[in-house]
Amino acid sequence: MTDPRPIRLAFIIALLAALLAPTAWGIYVYKPEPPSQAQPAAKDAQTAAKTEKQAQNPQAKPDGPDLLEQVLAFPHGYQAGYNANFPLRVPLVKANNAARITVFNESPVKAVVLGKNNWLYYNLEWVMEDYENLAPFSGEDLDKIEKVLSERTRWLADRGIHYYVMVAPNSQTINPENLPDRFHKLSPLSRLDQLEQRLAARPDINLIDPREALFKAKAQRRAYHRTDTHWNDWGAFTASGLLLSRIHRDLPAVAPDTLENSNMEILHTQGGDLAGLLSLDFPENYPRITPKTPRLAKITGGSEPLGRLTRGGVIVMETGRPDLPRAVVFQDSFCVALMPMLAEHFSRIVYVWNFDFNADLIEREKPDVVILECVERYIYALTLDNPKGVRGE
Repeated sequence: MTDPRPIRLAFIIALLAALLAPTAWGIYVYKPEPPSQAQPAAKDAQTAAKTEKQAQNPQAKPDGPDLLEQVLAFPHGYQAGYNANFPLRVPLVKANNAARITVFNESPVKAVVLGKNNWLYYNLEWVMEDYENLAPFSGEDLDKIEKVLSERTRWLADRGIHYYVMVAPNSQTINPENLPDRFHKLSPLSRLDQLEQRLAARPDINLIDPREALFKAKAQRRAYHRTDTHWNDWGAFTASGLLLSRIHRDLPAVAPDTLENSNMEILHTQGGDLAGLLSLDFPENYPRITPKTPRLAKITGGSEPLGRLTRGGVIVMETGRPDLPRAVVFQDSFCVALMPMLAEHFSRIVYVWNFDFNADLIEREKPDVVILECVERYIYALTLDNPKGVRGE
């Protein structure tokens, strides 16, 4: 009979080696930073300042956290430091995620749903429940949205400004065929369907719903990224064309771009934001669409020094063509791909990553057009109250 002890010993040695390997690797690659000459002087200066302050007021409590605060803060600080410096952390996380996806076909991250044909879907902010139509608008919700949009439309019209609202569909809405079979629509109407039906009797409120146009565009090529929450340039080009066509009816100087006047090239990426959440590469190709003539619009102002709009930021773009109208856009991340496409059709356009109806900004900019873009999962942004002046108070 075979003696099991060598096998057990080998297993124990392998387990200990696996447990100790990250620490050993960390010791091997550790390179302490050379001490800074400025640090001792700065520390001495701080100590002298504290000593002087304590001498002037001996009854005062010394600066800095007390012992209890230090004890309570230690676990959080230790965990943050351990996560930041744990040897081999990144490759181990990637290996774990890849194994769970390959072996068990399960997502290691709650924020991502694994779809069919290498599709990834966003799974936070109730977006899957949104797809299943689990939380329809109530009558009061629809009344509130109609009231809010009516107030804005009237206030802007009094100033000669046109108002347009575009809801960008979730990826699940346009690409449901690659969702796992466990997801089903439990009601025939989505919240966007409900809103469209409510506003059908209000032609004065310009609601742009690009779903039908995107379904048609999708028949030619993918309109959304497989590994990202957003539409790609083809989807953005389709949506901007629909929006600009609607604006053209009110302002003929604004006309949509055409494919005949555009270049399309296919680029390659290792994955979008959802692939990033998985810490893995999910290669995909995507189209980039640019006009055949050089774009005129340039960034001329705003709060973004790197020129990329982020949450709460502002970017101003100008074409140098005073014959074109001016615009203000309130938006989320779905409008980022639209920004260069829309900017070419306005003399000046101000992009604000915020859903609040900023009446003061509009008064200062004096635009001809105000646009609100929000993704379908943020459709409740349409219920945000208007400023008192817009409400007529």
